[in-house]
Amino acid sequence: MPGLVRSVSSPILMDKSKETEHHEAKHQTSLKILHSKMDHSSFQYERSRDVVCGICMDKVYDKQIAEERIFGILPNCSHAYCVGCIKRWRKTRDFQNEVIKGCPQCRVKSSYFIPNKYWIGDSEEKLQLIKILKQRLVRSAADSS
Repeated sequence: MPGLVRSVSSPILMDKSKETEHHEAKHQTSLKILHSKMDHSSFQYERSRDVVCGICMDKVYDKQIAEERIFGILPNCSHAYCVGCIKRWRKTRDFQNEVIKGCPQCRVKSSYFIPNKYWIGDSEEKLQLIKILKQRLVRSAADSS
């Protein structure tokens, strides 16, 4: 027995049918974006979960306190640190300021660090992160004036 075919003879039904198709397409696009973000987050987590801090030698994601499971990204090198360790390094008074502003391992100077929940070692991704940070800072300064 052949399948049933719905006949659309009313313009009102036709418009509703198009509206339903449009809604379905929009829903599918939303799902694709959501899955894409989830896939990206999953990828970032997988890439970050075994990264070890170069100071305390702990896996950053194995820290006992959740707030400590954040990376301190240095913009000018690719060494990994948890945010707590890089903050302590920057506050130490045992060395000259030039040393403190450098990476604890390679000594390449970075005048700031970026707290981030995922590890970013890739220079292109790091540039994107820096760009986003700068945009937020500009917006924040504009909002407070």
